Amino acid sequence: MADKRILTSRIWHTDGSWYAPKRFIKETFSSVVYCNYIETSSSAGDWTGVIIQKLGKKLYATIFSQENSFPCCNGFDIYTSKDVIAIYDGTKITDYSQLFNDICTIVYENETNKPDNLDTRIQDLLAEDSIVALYFVTGIGVLKERIDSMNDEEIIKMFSSFLHPQRVRNNVEHLYKKLNRLDG
Repeated sequence: MADKRILTSRIWHTDGSWYAPKRFIKETFSSVVYCNYIETSSSAGDWTGVIIQKLGKKLYATIFSQENSFPCCNGFDIYTSKDVIAIYDGTKITDYSQLFNDICTIVYENETNKPDNLDTRIQDLLAEDSIVALYFVTGIGVLKERIDSMNDEEIIKMFSSFLHPQRVRNNVEHLYKKLNRLDG
Protein backbone atom coordinates (compact mmCIF):
# COMPACT_ATOMS: atom_id res chain seq x y z
CA MET A 1 0.00 0.00 0.00
CA ALA A 2 1.36 3.40 -0.96
CA ASP A 3 2.22 5.90 1.75
CA LYS A 4 -0.54 8.54 1.70
CA ARG A 5 1.95 11.18 2.87
CA ILE A 6 3.72 11.08 -0.52
CA LEU A 7 2.66 14.14 -2.48
CA THR A 8 1.29 12.43 -5.59
CA SER A 9 -2.00 13.12 -7.41
CA ARG A 10 -2.61 16.33 -5.47
CA ILE A 11 -4.20 19.60 -6.54
CA TRP A 12 -3.98 22.86 -4.59
CA HIS A 13 -4.53 26.55 -5.23
CA THR A 14 -2.37 29.31 -3.81
CA ASP A 15 -2.44 33.06 -4.20
CA GLY A 16 0.70 35.01 -4.96
CA SER A 17 3.36 35.49 -7.59
CA TRP A 18 5.31 32.99 -9.71
CA TYR A 19 7.27 31.57 -6.76
CA ALA A 20 4.27 31.22 -4.42
CA PRO A 21 3.59 27.56 -5.35
CA LYS A 22 7.14 26.48 -4.47
CA ARG A 23 6.95 28.43 -1.21
CA PHE A 24 3.52 26.90 -0.45
CA ILE A 25 4.85 23.35 -0.89
CA LYS A 26 7.96 23.96 1.24
CA GLU A 27 6.07 25.72 4.05
CA THR A 28 3.03 23.42 4.14
CA PHE A 29 4.69 19.99 4.21
CA SER A 30 7.42 19.38 6.79
CA SER A 31 8.53 16.24 4.94
CA VAL A 32 9.64 18.32 1.93
CA VAL A 33 13.42 18.69 2.15
CA TYR A 34 13.91 20.31 -1.26
CA CYS A 35 11.66 21.84 -3.88
CA ASN A 36 12.73 23.74 -6.98
CA TYR A 37 11.86 24.45 -10.58
CA ILE A 38 13.32 22.61 -13.56
CA GLU A 39 11.41 24.44 -16.30
CA THR A 40 10.55 28.15 -16.10
CA SER A 41 10.23 29.28 -19.71
CA SER A 42 6.59 30.41 -19.54
CA SER A 43 6.20 34.13 -18.88
CA ALA A 44 2.81 33.37 -17.31
CA GLY A 45 4.50 31.27 -14.62
CA ASP A 46 3.24 27.92 -15.93
CA TRP A 47 6.32 26.16 -14.62
CA THR A 48 7.36 22.64 -13.63
CA GLY A 49 9.53 21.45 -10.78
CA VAL A 50 10.57 18.58 -8.54
CA ILE A 51 9.60 17.93 -4.92
CA ILE A 52 11.96 15.83 -2.79
CA GLN A 53 10.33 14.42 0.34
CA LYS A 54 11.94 12.50 3.17
CA LEU A 55 9.63 9.99 4.80
CA GLY A 56 11.35 7.64 7.22
CA LYS A 57 14.58 6.46 5.62
CA LYS A 58 13.48 7.08 2.03
CA LEU A 59 13.54 10.09 -0.27
CA TYR A 60 10.77 10.42 -2.84
CA ALA A 61 11.01 12.65 -5.92
CA THR A 62 7.75 13.86 -7.45
CA ILE A 63 7.02 16.21 -10.34
CA PHE A 64 4.83 19.25 -9.74
CA SER A 65 3.46 21.77 -12.20
CA GLN A 66 1.82 25.10 -11.64
CA GLU A 67 -0.66 26.90 -13.86
CA ASN A 68 -1.55 30.56 -13.67
CA SER A 69 -5.28 30.62 -12.87
CA PHE A 70 -5.86 34.08 -14.39
CA PRO A 71 -8.45 35.25 -15.54
CA CYS A 72 -10.61 32.95 -13.37
CA CYS A 73 -8.87 34.07 -10.18
CA ASN A 74 -5.49 35.25 -8.98
CA GLY A 75 -2.72 32.87 -8.08
CA PHE A 76 -1.79 29.41 -9.28
CA ASP A 77 -3.18 25.90 -9.41
CA ILE A 78 -0.58 23.32 -8.38
CA TYR A 79 -0.67 19.72 -9.62
CA THR A 80 1.57 16.82 -8.61
CA SER A 81 2.28 13.82 -10.83
CA LYS A 82 0.35 10.61 -10.44
CA ASP A 83 3.45 8.61 -9.56
CA VAL A 84 6.77 9.08 -7.79
CA ILE A 85 9.53 9.47 -10.40
CA ALA A 86 12.34 8.18 -8.16
CA ILE A 87 12.97 6.69 -4.71
CA TYR A 88 16.33 6.99 -2.97
CA ASP A 89 17.94 5.70 0.21
CA GLY A 90 17.61 8.67 2.55
CA THR A 91 20.33 7.41 4.89
CA LYS A 92 23.03 7.88 2.24
CA ILE A 93 22.03 11.28 0.78
CA THR A 94 22.38 14.54 2.67
CA ASP A 95 23.01 17.02 -0.15
CA TYR A 96 19.49 17.54 -1.47
CA SER A 97 20.48 20.25 -3.94
CA GLN A 98 22.95 17.81 -5.53
CA LEU A 99 20.23 15.15 -5.69
CA PHE A 100 17.96 17.70 -7.40
CA ASN A 101 20.74 18.44 -9.92
CA ASP A 102 21.19 14.70 -10.52
CA ILE A 103 17.47 14.33 -11.21
CA CYS A 104 17.63 17.26 -13.65
CA THR A 105 20.59 15.65 -15.40
CA ILE A 106 18.32 12.73 -16.30
CA VAL A 107 16.37 15.14 -18.50
CA TYR A 108 19.39 16.00 -20.61
CA GLU A 109 20.82 12.46 -20.74
CA ASN A 110 17.56 11.00 -22.04
CA GLU A 111 17.80 13.19 -25.14
CA THR A 112 20.76 11.10 -26.34
CA ASN A 113 20.02 7.76 -24.64
CA LYS A 114 16.55 6.91 -25.91
CA PRO A 115 15.30 3.46 -24.86
CA ASP A 116 14.68 0.79 -27.52
CA ASN A 117 11.15 0.16 -26.26
CA LEU A 118 10.18 3.83 -26.62
CA ASP A 119 6.65 3.31 -27.97
CA THR A 120 5.77 0.90 -25.16
CA ARG A 121 7.12 3.29 -22.54
CA ILE A 122 5.16 6.21 -24.04
CA GLN A 123 2.01 4.07 -23.92
CA ASP A 124 2.70 3.32 -20.25
CA LEU A 125 2.79 7.05 -19.54
CA LEU A 126 -0.40 8.05 -21.36
CA ALA A 127 -2.14 8.74 -18.04
CA GLU A 128 0.78 10.84 -16.69
CA ASP A 129 -0.11 14.35 -15.59
CA SER A 130 3.15 16.10 -16.36
CA ILE A 131 4.81 16.96 -19.64
CA VAL A 132 8.20 16.78 -17.95
CA ALA A 133 7.53 13.30 -16.53
CA LEU A 134 6.88 12.08 -20.07
CA TYR A 135 9.96 13.93 -21.27
CA PHE A 136 12.14 12.08 -18.73
CA VAL A 137 11.49 8.89 -20.70
CA THR A 138 11.29 10.11 -24.29
CA GLY A 139 13.59 13.07 -24.84
CA ILE A 140 12.27 16.42 -25.99
CA GLY A 141 12.62 15.82 -29.74
CA VAL A 142 10.51 12.66 -29.62
CA LEU A 143 7.96 14.28 -27.29
CA LYS A 144 7.61 17.34 -29.55
CA GLU A 145 7.15 15.15 -32.62
CA ARG A 146 4.51 13.09 -30.82
CA ILE A 147 2.56 16.13 -29.53
CA ASP A 148 2.71 17.83 -32.95
CA SER A 149 1.07 14.77 -34.55
CA MET A 150 -1.80 14.52 -32.03
CA ASN A 151 -5.28 16.03 -32.18
CA ASP A 152 -6.89 17.80 -29.19
CA GLU A 153 -8.76 14.71 -27.98
CA GLU A 154 -5.57 12.63 -27.90
CA ILE A 155 -3.75 15.35 -25.95
CA ILE A 156 -6.61 15.61 -23.45
CA LYS A 157 -6.51 11.82 -22.97
CA MET A 158 -2.73 11.83 -22.59
CA PHE A 159 -2.64 14.51 -19.90
CA SER A 160 -5.83 13.54 -18.05
CA SER A 161 -7.47 16.86 -18.97
CA PHE A 162 -5.14 18.76 -16.60
CA LEU A 163 -3.90 21.02 -19.36
CA HIS A 164 -5.68 22.60 -22.31
CA PRO A 165 -4.33 21.07 -25.56
CA GLN A 166 -2.90 24.37 -26.79
CA ARG A 167 -1.14 24.88 -23.45
CA VAL A 168 0.44 21.43 -23.81
CA ARG A 169 1.66 22.35 -27.29
CA ASN A 170 2.99 25.71 -26.05
CA ASN A 171 4.76 24.18 -23.05
CA VAL A 172 6.42 21.50 -25.18
CA GLU A 173 7.46 24.13 -27.73
CA HIS A 174 8.95 26.35 -24.96
CA LEU A 175 10.87 23.40 -23.49
CA TYR A 176 12.08 22.34 -26.95
CA LYS A 177 13.39 25.84 -27.73
CA LYS A 178 14.98 26.22 -24.30
CA LEU A 179 16.86 22.92 -24.51
CA ASN A 180 18.00 23.62 -28.07
CA ARG A 181 19.46 26.95 -26.88
CA LEU A 182 21.36 25.10 -24.15
CA ASP A 183 22.79 22.65 -26.69
CA GLY A 184 23.78 25.37 -29.18
